[in-house]
Amino acid sequence: MVIQSPFKDYYDFVANQFGGGDPRIVYVRKRLAPQKNNGNKIYESNLEIEIEGNSPLINLTSMFCRDQQETQTVFLVVAAKLYRMTQPGIEMYYSYFTNVNNFKVQSPEETAEEIKKQRRRWIRDSFTYGIEYPFLVDLSRQIQAPVFVVREAHSSWKSLKTCITIAGQCPILQAVGMPTLIPPTRMYQDLAYFVGNTLHNTPEQQPPVEVTNEQKILKAGFDLTQSFRHRVAK
Repeated sequence: MVIQSPFKDYYDFVANQFGGGDPRIVYVRKRLAPQKNNGNKIYESNLEIEIEGNSPLINLTSMFCRDQQETQTVFLVVAAKLYRMTQPGIEMYYSYFTNVNNFKVQSPEETAEEIKKQRRRWIRDSFTYGIEYPFLVDLSRQIQAPVFVVREAHSSWKSLKTCITIAGQCPILQAVGMPTLIPPTRMYQDLAYFVGNTLHNTPEQQPPVEVTNEQKILKAGFDLTQSFRHRVAK
């Protein structure tokens, strides 16, 4: 995998161990939305998207992201695996514009233990952090990025859809503490496989197209209005 990025991360050097990386797999690591300029002040932006139906992200962000006082939470997605990230509590409004690299990632074990301590009703919704989920694969494909941060998700009152707020900033995994969870070689290999095999739907991954009998007849050069026997008799 070849990485094209305006910044460096802790696993970048691994590409040199593979001769610079496979040029057929390119990870363009960049912002998902540009920063906003409000006069003399530049601040972070978000990407707002909608997906069909309800997403498990609704329950997860409801459990952690609303009415917070001591700890602010966002969710890091890496190759369709989810991790909780926290920082000291701030007002919800301003958290939408904070630098995502100010957050620190929790291990899946830490997150699971904290959920048990909270003893809220959302504990009934079983979710395992740090493993790949199909709905996160779909989300990654929609925004065409293997690494991003989910700030919040909620149901749309206008339609049966989920509204997801994603940070416009691409996180630096070293800054948020991922080296303590995943070593650089494994991170590079996981991302290379995800970008090269999962992020983009390839023809090999698509279900085979079913050909009808009529299409088979036309492909063979025969006329649908006359039988083969009649054509031979002429």
